[in-house]
Amino acid sequence: MSYGREWTSNGRLLSLSNNYSNLARRFGLDIPPYYAMGDREPQDVVVRKIVTDLKHSLPIVVSRLSLNDLLAVENEEPSGAAAIALRTFGESYSAHVEIRGFHGPDHVRS
Repeated sequence: MSYGREWTSNGRLLSLSNNYSNLARRFGLDIPPYYAMGDREPQDVVVRKIVTDLKHSLPIVVSRLSLNDLLAVENEEPSGAAAIALRTFGESYSAHVEIRGFHGPDHVRS
């Protein structure tokens, strides 16, 4: 599951900030980076796993979350949006990428 700000180039989505699992890991939580749909388990079983993981992890993540956490995971290799933009466009990636702001809860601390 991906989350965060939209990083676009020429009007096309390049990436979201990162995988939710990377953000959750900052708070000691082990969330899978991906959930395979229709692979080995029925989709309803997979959806229940996603919901269970979110019910457990979101209250913890939201209660501890800061703007610094959100920005830090954008720079993590290999799936952070800034890391992807740097690999794609080089050091001057900011000239090629538009980044939407964080529009989240007012209680996200800086």
